[in-house]
Amino acid sequence: MTRTLIFFLSVCLLICSCSNSKKTKDDDTNDKAGITILNYALKKFEEPSQTFKVSGDKPSVVTGRRGTKISINPNDLITESGKLLGQNIEVELKELTNTGQLLKSNAQTTSDGKLLISGGAYFIGVTSNGEQLKLKEGKNLSVQLPKLSDKEMALFYGQRNDLGQMNWQKATETFKASKQPANTTKTNDTTSISYIVWDDEKKSDIDKIMDYVDSGYNPTPEEKERNIKQRKNYVVSQKVYDEIGISKLGWINCDRFLEADNTTELYATFNPQDSVKNANVYLVFKDINSVIQASYYSDKSPQFENMPIGYKARLIAYTVKDEKVFAYSTDLTITKGQKITLHLKEINDKDFKKLISN
Repeated sequence: MTRTLIFFLSVCLLICSCSNSKKTKDDDTNDKAGITILNYALKKFEEPSQTFKVSGDKPSVVTGRRGTKISINPNDLITESGKLLGQNIEVELKELTNTGQLLKSNAQTTSDGKLLISGGAYFIGVTSNGEQLKLKEGKNLSVQLPKLSDKEMALFYGQRNDLGQMNWQKATETFKASKQPANTTKTNDTTSISYIVWDDEKKSDIDKIMDYVDSGYNPTPEEKERNIKQRKNYVVSQKVYDEIGISKLGWINCDRFLEADNTTELYATFNPQDSVKNANVYLVFKDINSVIQASYYSDKSPQFENMPIGYKARLIAYTVKDEKVFAYSTDLTITKGQKITLHLKEINDKDFKKLISN
């Protein structure tokens, strides 16, 4: 009788164990599916990629709108499958230089839970004939990034987890300010263009441009527009770091760790009447160029750890129900042991875009 009872209990425990394991797996699948829907709702508004087409036979340099310079050497690249490169190479570039762009691209600024101050996050992808390229072993891709801060910055590589959350890993390289030529630059057709160097640093860039345009030279409307555009590009290109070699393509970041003496936890809870199953929650800082994310799923409340006390931020949360977006936002100053209850309301695409852009 005793042996029979023990056998029966063992079978029940095994069945319960299998049942719980299956439930956990199903919950995990549902969580990922829910967060994927949320990420897709955000992705519609992400910073668009810039694309460039260069030769697959000789080195080229491409320059992004915000000053990023990428040196492409076809001899350093190979396709994922090992095939030869095509006649052309396509370069994809994203330049995220402010918190709105970081949020819309779901690119939080943290490294293993530690808050980073961003000097710009960048995505670099390279393809040929539609096939992804990678760097050959031992080769680097030379890039120059815009100099957005006077603080010392280091290189970080970004990787997303299965929920789409970004984490940055610190590399060994640091950035050094570049001293660019002050009077010339080159276009793609190798024509040298001379520029006037202004001594009055108090003037805005656009004022300096107009001084040049109105200095007696009487260009055609097309020449005037071209001169202004070239000058704008020139001003941006002067504020860059020295070339740095990156060892892999994808997401890179020019960052530094936030050094804060007083930190705390910030807790967020949802109004039970809103029946929220999953949500994305962000802290968008106003004092620093930083964004941090927490996801809500499986009744796991969003929690932000090691937040700097006294810093100002905007908390933004959203979910998707029946293909409709529900959102909440509030401005706050981080205080010790802060707890915030989120009340989500339906929001249209136009207002949601405005919310996450500001």
